[in-house]
Amino acid sequence: MPAVEQELPDHRLGSLASRRSLLAVWQALFFTPGTYEANPQHDAVWNRGAYLVEGLGHCMACHAERNRFGATRSGQNIAGDYVQGWYAPSFFSSREAGLQTWSQEKSAALLQHGKAGDAAVLGPMADIVYDSLQHLSDDDIHAMVSYLRSLPDTDIEPRRRPLRLSQARVDTMLDVGRQVYDRSCKDCHGRQGRGTEAAAALAGNRTVLMADPTNLVNTIRYGGYPPSTEGNPRPFGMPPFNDLSDAEIAAVATYIRQSWGNDAAPVATSHVRQDN
Repeated sequence: MPAVEQELPDHRLGSLASRRSLLAVWQALFFTPGTYEANPQHDAVWNRGAYLVEGLGHCMACHAERNRFGATRSGQNIAGDYVQGWYAPSFFSSREAGLQTWSQEKSAALLQHGKAGDAAVLGPMADIVYDSLQHLSDDDIHAMVSYLRSLPDTDIEPRRRPLRLSQARVDTMLDVGRQVYDRSCKDCHGRQGRGTEAAAALAGNRTVLMADPTNLVNTIRYGGYPPSTEGNPRPFGMPPFNDLSDAEIAAVATYIRQSWGNDAAPVATSHVRQDN
């Protein structure tokens, strides 16, 4: 291709963010330089996993909430945070992204192939698996899993508290949601939400039951596309249903979260509108 002359545009940072000197202040407050030191209470595999997750992989950059200054919080009871409009769930809860109740093999398959049984990664995490994790060695993947499975399993306070809706309002949403589901979802996910070869089960699904319904709402609106990897070379994708109104998305999300034994809070239309 012939060379072109392209003038670099000026940055659009605000008056404070554009001052490089302020970075030194931020680093003094939130950054501690150093090298990883092995924890003698754990074996070499665990320490390798901790080094990869906390260091090279910087997984907590997405999966840990940030304070008002943009620094990630530390501790053992950390909620997740929002990335590109999706919710990166916490590793410290098996009801979110925690692997504490999963086997080593299933956990490794999800990280390396983007799919493990009826579980699959979507959204920004699909990019992480496609561009990065699938290229790691088996030893490194299993080391990361060993570390992640050892994290404490705690009850995480949801970043967004569910809104209180009257039972009459919920009943109306369930009726609308059932109609949307029968029209747009039933053929792939099944009448009883048990899934098919092409679609995940919705009954008992972790994403469906998560206190924060952001990822469920995004999957309905934008579709769900697992990465294509060696272990999942021809992934089934879910098409977007962006022709649905905010009210219809809230209704079908509520129906899914409260059917087939699922017992999660309803999704308000205002929540769907916030994520739009």
